[in-house]
Amino acid sequence: MSSEVSERIHILFFPYMAQGHIIPSLDMAKLFASRGAKSTLLTTPINAKTLEKPIEAFKNQNPDFEIGIKIFDFPCVELGLPEGCENVDFINTYQHESRDLFFKFLFSTKYLKQQLESFIETTKPNGLVADMFFPWATESAEKFGVPRLVFHGTSFFFLVLFV
Repeated sequence: MSSEVSERIHILFFPYMAQGHIIPSLDMAKLFASRGAKSTLLTTPINAKTLEKPIEAFKNQNPDFEIGIKIFDFPCVELGLPEGCENVDFINTYQHESRDLFFKFLFSTKYLKQQLESFIETTKPNGLVADMFFPWATESAEKFGVPRLVFHGTSFFFLVLFV
């Protein structure tokens, strides 16, 4: 019998910074981890706080499963956003300018591209599940030969009707 050491596949999950995208991505990451993959969620400091307790609880119940968080810097003020604006939910507090702020926030996420590419280059993951709001993640994954899946936070039925 051969004594092969099988390495876990490593999948990166990169949700858009909104609860409706972060929570389903966490669920997918836990599912992949429960099937033997190493799962890493990529997020910003404020959003990491949402993930820390559920991940810790999951790891306590399943000590053999590998799941973690990689935090990317997101300098809101330098990007022209209000201090602490790392999540779409924050934008709702700015009712009078929420539309402009939403688009500024959306375009500011491209700041994360270089950090994503550095992390991919360093860790050499087997796959990337990135949110539909990060179209530039396709280029980043392709640059390093990493397969990329697009995560849509909406249901398949809605997508069929919408497209």
